[in-house]
Amino acid sequence: MEVTGANRAGIYFDSLRTLQKNPDSAKGSSYKASLINNEISENDPALPIGNNNSVLQSYLHHNRVAGVLIGFQRNFTAENNDLEANGDSRDGGTGYGAATVAGSYNFGVRYARNRTKNNYRKGLDAHDGNDIVIEHNTLEGDYQTSIEVYNRQFTMDRVAIRHNTIIQNPANRIRQDDGNNGNPRPNVKWYANYQLYQAIAIQTNEKLRNLHSKRDGVYEISGNTIKNFTAYENSERESIQDEAILFRNHEPEINYTLTIDGNTIEGAFAGKSIIAARNDTMWNEYRFNPAKKAYELAQTHIGKGSGTIRITHNQIAVDKMQGEAPISVSEAKADGALRGSVLIAGNTFTIKETEAVRDAFLLSGNAQSYNVLDNTFNLLGDIGRCEGKPIAEVQGMATNRQQPAAKIENNRINAADLSKRPRAGWLATAGVRLIESGNALLPEGNELDNCRGGKYIPTSPPNTKGSLKQALRAGMRAASGVGALAGAAAALENAFNSEKENQAGENTRVAANHHTPAASAAKPQAALPAPASEPQKRQPENERGALRQNPNAAAFMPVAQHRKQSGLMLDTAHRFYPLGMLKSYVDDVARAGGTFLHLRLSDEQNYALESVTLGQLARQAKQNANGSYTNLATGKPFYSAAQIQELAQYAKQKGVELVPEINAPAQMNAIRNLLARKDPAQAGAVFDSNDTLHYETEAGQQFMQTLYGEAADMFADSGMHIHIGGDAFSGSVSRNAHYIAYLNRIVLHLKGKNRTVRVWNDAILPASLALLDNSVEITYHGRDGNRETPAQSDENARPASVLDLIQAGYTVLNYNRYYLSAQNDAEKLRTANWHIGIWDGQNRHNAVDASLMGGAAVAIEADETPPYAHSGEPPRPDVFPYLKAVADKVKEAGQ
Repeated sequence: MEVTGANRAGIYFDSLRTLQKNPDSAKGSSYKASLINNEISENDPALPIGNNNSVLQSYLHHNRVAGVLIGFQRNFTAENNDLEANGDSRDGGTGYGAATVAGSYNFGVRYARNRTKNNYRKGLDAHDGNDIVIEHNTLEGDYQTSIEVYNRQFTMDRVAIRHNTIIQNPANRIRQDDGNNGNPRPNVKWYANYQLYQAIAIQTNEKLRNLHSKRDGVYEISGNTIKNFTAYENSERESIQDEAILFRNHEPEINYTLTIDGNTIEGAFAGKSIIAARNDTMWNEYRFNPAKKAYELAQTHIGKGSGTIRITHNQIAVDKMQGEAPISVSEAKADGALRGSVLIAGNTFTIKETEAVRDAFLLSGNAQSYNVLDNTFNLLGDIGRCEGKPIAEVQGMATNRQQPAAKIENNRINAADLSKRPRAGWLATAGVRLIESGNALLPEGNELDNCRGGKYIPTSPPNTKGSLKQALRAGMRAASGVGALAGAAAALENAFNSEKENQAGENTRVAANHHTPAASAAKPQAALPAPASEPQKRQPENERGALRQNPNAAAFMPVAQHRKQSGLMLDTAHRFYPLGMLKSYVDDVARAGGTFLHLRLSDEQNYALESVTLGQLARQAKQNANGSYTNLATGKPFYSAAQIQELAQYAKQKGVELVPEINAPAQMNAIRNLLARKDPAQAGAVFDSNDTLHYETEAGQQFMQTLYGEAADMFADSGMHIHIGGDAFSGSVSRNAHYIAYLNRIVLHLKGKNRTVRVWNDAILPASLALLDNSVEITYHGRDGNRETPAQSDENARPASVLDLIQAGYTVLNYNRYYLSAQNDAEKLRTANWHIGIWDGQNRHNAVDASLMGGAAVAIEADETPPYAHSGEPPRPDVFPYLKAVADKVKEAGQ
């Protein structure tokens, strides 16, 4: 049969009776509602359903919605059909080769030996159904997704997608949708909704319902071939959605097994991940509100998290990689118990150029074990970067009540040459019990250290001791306090005592990698020594390049950071700068030799950014003569999304990064007030009576993920960093473990947007250092948080010192505002014995070697009191000399 030109589908199966009243229903429900409410079973003879229907050997093309649409079917088959060019090039919301209808129940759906081509949305799709088999099909040139299976109203616990051939046509794109459907997005990027491509995707329980699922889930993606995989390289979509294989689980309770095995993937570009499992187990409970005559969200129930995930024997070859990592597994929420396991084994990845957050793998969640075994990673970019960025990471969730076991063994990581080979810190871990052995960093030979003048450094013997950072993480319990410190002390002792290390079993990191330089370190007594009275200096190298032993040295010896940053911070929330003025400051940063402009966009008085989340929209505001917008309800100015994009492009041309800051969890009065106008109930759930974020709650964390994600998307063209605040707040000491868990969750979320997080040092305590994600960069503005009174300063003088942070492996930028004091003019800074390692006011006794710092900034806050404030806001000509002096000092420290 051939069907073309139908306004909906070429062939359509449906039921006219399913929405009729079920006479046996005590509630008077329809047959469909009776099935949802368990009043009737799927095998009940009274259930309206089509049985054993099929579509065979048909040519279904150029229909408006789909070639084949089916609903309310049992044991349906579509086989040996040609399904081509269904949909419309102007509308990415439709265009299926074959699909099941959303909200229909279907038990047994098989797509086999079909050929799809150039369908505008998806080749083969299931919106609702169970016992689904998709096999031996050839799919070519489908625009957005080749194969996708998910469910909305009925359980889906059996899916097999196997032995299909998918050939992407990277020229087939829907870059602009034909209408925004009333969507009030402020950044006028609604048209980019369909700028995505996925080859194979499975998503369970898309709408986060309690489906009362009972059976364990079994999901299989195996033996498929994916050719020409090419994600959008410059997608304007709000959330990037480009994976070759993607699994998402939202079933809160049932256990499941996911097998991704024996697939072959080759292509030009991956923009997020190549194979990913991104899971969020939860369900939302809705209750009817008679006053509004509508159902409202009453409660969110957290689920059990990970299942059994096996990613094995896949062959991947991609030219260029950005985004998260080639393999990414994550859990957004879980109830704190460990469940399931993750196995990454026998895979081969070949990537010619990699710029991902983690170049090999990124794993996090609540599985009982994470095993990465016998994989080969051919990573031909510069993965041995000077800054020593890890290429792989395994994290336990902050909410886990126990630490998962992580076994990373017998993997081969091949670099293009010795100068690009990964360094000793190639693997980052947090909140797991790590066993690491037999991993080979190749090619073999002496390492060419291209970060210090191209000298060859002899390869050290395999290191059988654990690093300090890993030992701390292994011994630290998931809370602060005496118990945590005791655990850290025990871990420190084990890390440097071979006899105790052998007795420690799984609580000790075992590192037996080949060709990995081992750091020399003296054995500590019980804890790290206090900072020296003189600035901490790097020890000189001996003739063999190894550090000389110093019996009084700290257990971990940091290395110089050569790629340093300098810039300017402006408090745009407290003192609004028109767009033209910001461009002038961008010019100043560039002229001074700086690298970034830090924009503080929120405080207790104002939120200076357009936001759908907060209901602050440019189209509802007054536009002023200088181009800025004023919120008519608050009278406060803000920048539109279009203005931020214009500024980002301008700064990019000047080589200056924009770093947005949204401060949390305190000083959030303005954000809370905006949210209260839009959604009073949500504001009440997210903030306390003092306008401080409930950062320990699910509601508070999800809200900030949304707000930070919105800002990250708005500043997508401006650089890699986002600042999430952390300025002094009540409870920063007593509730520190909760705060660090919140930080880690935000960090993981923003890693998914390829962002590196910066945070103020105020609440980063010594006990935090074994728990906080090591990718976080610390902006340090004083040991006492620059509080106003001596009593407040003493109260707040608990954060980790700069030396503590550097020794723990964090990048630290100096925001010490002492050098803006009226006592110091710019010329004094340039010529005096001042350097960026002086971080504690005027105190030189605890200064660190400037080469160990990540950079410095001139920080101007509009609410400062003398001596840190000038008379009114300092004009640009007064700021530039300071900016130039600090930039010069940063460059000097990098030499």
